[in-house]
Amino acid sequence: MITINELIEKGSKLLSKKGVEESELDAQVILADELKCDRLKLIMDYNKEVNQEIAKNYNKKIVQRAARIPLSYIIGRKEFMGMDFIVSNRVLIPRPETEILVEETVKLVNTPGFKAYNMLYVLDIGAGSGNVSIALAKLTKNTIITGIDVSKESVKIAKQNAKILKAEKKVDFQCIDLLSKGFSKLPVFDIIISNPPYVTAKEFAKLQPEIHFEPKTALDGGSEGLVFYEYMSTSCIKHINKNGYFLLETGYNQADKVKKIFESKGFATTKIVKDLSGHNRVVIFKWTK
Repeated sequence: MITINELIEKGSKLLSKKGVEESELDAQVILADELKCDRLKLIMDYNKEVNQEIAKNYNKKIVQRAARIPLSYIIGRKEFMGMDFIVSNRVLIPRPETEILVEETVKLVNTPGFKAYNMLYVLDIGAGSGNVSIALAKLTKNTIITGIDVSKESVKIAKQNAKILKAEKKVDFQCIDLLSKGFSKLPVFDIIISNPPYVTAKEFAKLQPEIHFEPKTALDGGSEGLVFYEYMSTSCIKHINKNGYFLLETGYNQADKVKKIFESKGFATTKIVKDLSGHNRVVIFKWTK
């Protein structure tokens, strides 16, 4: 038999050798997940012995993490806006920066006098695991959200998350390509939000190893990282109400370029929001035509 402490030390050493930055934390999270307890309970029980089956499963997952497979894929979930979302290598792992997109949308929805009607209709382009759509549904009362994604696997996971988090009555996930006839048949929305692929080809090659396990289609924004902004600035004009809003997450150095793209199509920039690192991260536009 082996103790929790011994397993953590062994796992942490291997992860550290393989360049995993938060090696001890990751080892703790993996074992806590295997034992179905939180990290506090794990630390309190450091001298407790672990059975052979648990130790075997833990060691397998440590080897996966040492191969730089993202922790979220190994344990099958990721926290976002205080909620746990199912994730797999079929969907992009939710990022803390994207919480800004949700927070700003919630502020907008709650703005007095934004809309005289009872409900606001929201479109989430590139829904992935459904984290943005579902978080928005849970944090607002007067929204009906349509989340679209080109990936059937993503839509399946998003629907699972909506069911688990009891948001399925407010969110409808559909497999629709931004450039397809299916998109052109969508109705008009009061708010459109998106965290599109925006990583450039040069950036992609330099990213940490974990990123290369995530679906490239959810990251690759073309040579300049702006392809999807160009698409959306044109194709979404027919799907946004007059005085409707478009909220976009952007790469750390792309906000000004995205601003120019949308302003050239007639959108008015109303706000640019920085992330915790001081980078312009979310751009908010208004459609007044």
